[in-house]
Amino acid sequence: MLLRPKTGLGLAVLLTACGQTVLPMPDATTDASNPMDARDTGSLPDRVATDGPTIDRGVLPDVATMDSAPDALPDAEPDVVSMPDSAPDALPDALPDALPDVASMPDSTPDAALDGAVGCALPTQPALAEPTAAMPTIVMGSWSASSASSTISSYGCTSFGNGDNHIYPLTITARTTLQFVLTADTGVLANPMLAIRRACASSAMELVCDLDSGPGNGAATRVTLDPGTYYVIADEYATSASLVRGGAYTLTVSIPNEAPNAACAGATPWMAGTAAAGSTNGGGTNDRSCNPTTTTGPDVFFRYTLPANTRSVITGTPLGMPAWRPYLRVRDDCAMATCLAVGSALSAGSTATATIENRANVPRTFIVSMSSYELGTGGAFTLTDALTMLPPVPDNAVCATATPLPLIANLTMQTTVGAIETRSSSTCAAGVATGGPLSYYTMTIPPGRTVAVTATPAPTFDPTIRIFAGCTPTTCGAYRNSFGVGVPEQSVYRNATAADQTIIIAVGSATAGATGTFDLSARLLPAASSNTTCAAARALDPMTPALAQNQADATEVNGSMCEPTATGNVLYYSLAIPAGQTAIVTATPYSTSADAVLRVVDSCMSATCVASANASFGGGAEQVVVQNTTMATRNVILTLGSRTATTTGVFDLVTRFITAPSNATCGSATTLAAGAPLAMQDTGSALDRRSTTCVSGSTGGALLYYSVTVPAGAAARVRVTPTGTFDPTIRVFQTCMPTSCTSYRNAVSAGVLEEAVWRNTTMMDQTYIVAVGGVGATESGVFSIAYDNPPDPYTIVRTMTAACEDMTGATVLAISGDDSSTGAPIALPFTFTYFGDSATHWGASTNGLMQLFSSAAGATTSVYSNTDLNTPDSSIPGGVAVFWDDLSVTAPANVRHLTIGAMGSRRFILEWNNVTPLAVAETMRFQIKLSEGSNVIEFHYCANAGTPRTTGDSASMGLVNIAGSRSIGAAFNSAGTATAGNVIRFIPR
Repeated sequence: MLLRPKTGLGLAVLLTACGQTVLPMPDATTDASNPMDARDTGSLPDRVATDGPTIDRGVLPDVATMDSAPDALPDAEPDVVSMPDSAPDALPDALPDALPDVASMPDSTPDAALDGAVGCALPTQPALAEPTAAMPTIVMGSWSASSASSTISSYGCTSFGNGDNHIYPLTITARTTLQFVLTADTGVLANPMLAIRRACASSAMELVCDLDSGPGNGAATRVTLDPGTYYVIADEYATSASLVRGGAYTLTVSIPNEAPNAACAGATPWMAGTAAAGSTNGGGTNDRSCNPTTTTGPDVFFRYTLPANTRSVITGTPLGMPAWRPYLRVRDDCAMATCLAVGSALSAGSTATATIENRANVPRTFIVSMSSYELGTGGAFTLTDALTMLPPVPDNAVCATATPLPLIANLTMQTTVGAIETRSSSTCAAGVATGGPLSYYTMTIPPGRTVAVTATPAPTFDPTIRIFAGCTPTTCGAYRNSFGVGVPEQSVYRNATAADQTIIIAVGSATAGATGTFDLSARLLPAASSNTTCAAARALDPMTPALAQNQADATEVNGSMCEPTATGNVLYYSLAIPAGQTAIVTATPYSTSADAVLRVVDSCMSATCVASANASFGGGAEQVVVQNTTMATRNVILTLGSRTATTTGVFDLVTRFITAPSNATCGSATTLAAGAPLAMQDTGSALDRRSTTCVSGSTGGALLYYSVTVPAGAAARVRVTPTGTFDPTIRVFQTCMPTSCTSYRNAVSAGVLEEAVWRNTTMMDQTYIVAVGGVGATESGVFSIAYDNPPDPYTIVRTMTAACEDMTGATVLAISGDDSSTGAPIALPFTFTYFGDSATHWGASTNGLMQLFSSAAGATTSVYSNTDLNTPDSSIPGGVAVFWDDLSVTAPANVRHLTIGAMGSRRFILEWNNVTPLAVAETMRFQIKLSEGSNVIEFHYCANAGTPRTTGDSASMGLVNIAGSRSIGAAFNSAGTATAGNVIRFIPR
């Protein structure tokens, strides 16, 4: 038994000390020969050992340990620790000690470890036995579900270790590599954390800490420890005490049996074309050189030799059970801190692959390491490889051996196949990925001259051109990648110096890994343009494009004429347009920095423009269209300028003459009669475009125009059926100079019918303009077009007989506040026919809007900005707008639903109860009723405050079909529509 101290204070110190273990009991009688066993009579002071200033405070002496000398006679019982006096022996004890004091020994552990233990906030668990190679140490424990008074401060691994701390002392007698694995038992939700410290309460003395490197979400680490006492902390990860879950866990400490190739220096030789095998259980300390932020299991290493000009796909396959997730890494040599390739399996039991290449003409050796993705898992594995021969490396695959590009010759059958070097997106190609490998060329440009380089690709290759001032550039002198697969690319570079300049031209692809063949040529542009004044204008000919027009040679500016924001200097051109023809002139820049502006005037003396183009920004083509509707030739002047004086560039000017369709302009729109479709309509020769009118962010292709007359109050429908892969758009205007569309449609993909539906809500017949074009700026195609006046799918009946249902027992939706919706669709209690479609699901928002869906797919919107539903609103497909406005649902308000009635004649009721318009302190109550069988929809307005806002002066009422392409409106921003007692009934036709 332990000796009882003279007061309880000394025992309290002992019991709170981390790492203390119970020592043997003392003799029942004293040894007369041992002077240290004499009873304390007050004449001798206690013998104590001191630790120095770290823990001594001069109040209590340290606890005595073992005898300092052996007993003269054998002990009848082993010694035990004695407790010190509670006060110094300056005065004799009133009574002799019940048992003798025991002699002390020097401290058995270093002060640093012991002092850390005494500073620990928690008692420790039983000490861990030191494992052996044959016998791991395994302990099982259980965390409390509460972290109250169970965590230590200053946790060094993470600030989120709020779980129950269990602290295990571990004494190591010789330098040893140990593996620690901490896992939560099956079914336990705890997230284990593991730390090892020299002092349990000091994060500064933390050697290692881990959260997720073990099996599952367990913790694991492998570390080499010197002799001494350590503290193993088993903790739970939790961001707060409320997330601590507790539960049983297992802590395993083992000495790994390392294989001969557990270190990179001992890597096992492996020849390409053969298989290798091993086990990660014999791996060494995990190799973090390639991914320093990723902790994996122990690695085993192989020295892999790959033949010349060969690609290898290495596959690591895990074997055995339980299944584990392999991690494969390839480096150049043991000293490399980065990987050439990394392969990580997606899941336990699946393979990991890594691809490497040897493009040298001699064999090359790599270091391949295999490990498990999580420390504490792993096992046997096999390594295999799949080899393919690489194409030979071109002579100009590196900048230093660039091929000379003469000005007077065309280099044919050039290739990037086999090239090895790439340039990152920060060099020249902003916004482009690293791209494909490059082939290099070099040429010398005379002073002050400009060269145009053209790469003409094979049909399957999409080339890029980059021009550098040298082999180690930080930026490009020029870059070009404006066109698609099989289309030539041109780039222009000017030598602005007074001496010859040698440049580097790199041809590759914008797509990573893409290679191909091409022809490459270069030509010097004229030293200076002569058409710098209107009197010297160069004649444009559709048979001969004006190539490489250098706008930097211009000396005059057009000022504010036509395009007041464009201030660059201009070059002049003359154009003779034949009678009845239309001229289209396109300016295509050679570089992405060039920004063309085209203007057309009737003569050199004109102060106003016939036409202009200034829509595209840097790198985009500009196109201007001029019609000659007379019976004689029309002569005009065209100028080529730039947006600013600093955005000069080189351009190709291409001119073509066409005979435009009669409806190529809005003013000559073709009349489209109801029931009389027009076939074989072709936008290929159309002229006009509508920048962003109706189609935000897209100019769209050229348009053909049609006019339709819609009777008063009638619905109108235009259907466009494309031929082939044409993707048409439909825009409906009220005038030829619109600021917005009456209707717009581009809902489906290429080759699919588009349908625009709207309503003439006036009391008179109205004529509308319908414009049909392509989606892309250059897209054209063939289509047929038809117009009709479809009957309304519903009859609207309005009454003053509201019968709002009692909603006792209704289900309240989890939506509230401003702009909230149910999100995923909810199943209807019965199938409901809506605009002829079967609706099976529904959703609702706080903004007085229900939506019907044909399946569980899709999502309910919370859009609050209402529109006139006489024109379909595709933003609310399936919309049932009982009071579509910006509303707020704040307690006690709610949105709730209820199903009543017998099978076959049930009614589904959705109610907005006590809701308010946003920022208006007046409540409303209204209901939607869907009737099974009859498919009638009713809006019932139960109560409101009588103000314009609560009666509908900013709300929409109506229906939109599930596709969002058809609708019927009952009211739009009309006060009084939702007055209490009103009903709007929609009866299917």
